[in-house]
Amino acid sequence: MKLIILLEKDVADRDEARTIFQMVTARLADRPGVTVIGQVTDDVNDTSPPDPPG
Repeated sequence: MKLIILLEKDVADRDEARTIFQMVTARLADRPGVTVIGQVTDDVNDTSPPDPPG
């Protein structure tokens, strides 16, 4: 079983998006087995999954 959480937030630019992504990644860094994947898009209707890490 897997838990998948989607965080959707309007941001001013990619720098703000990167900052939020880094905060979430840092917050969950000590959780074994948790993978944080991020994607920034200008198309709110884009539902394609992000590329896998690595």
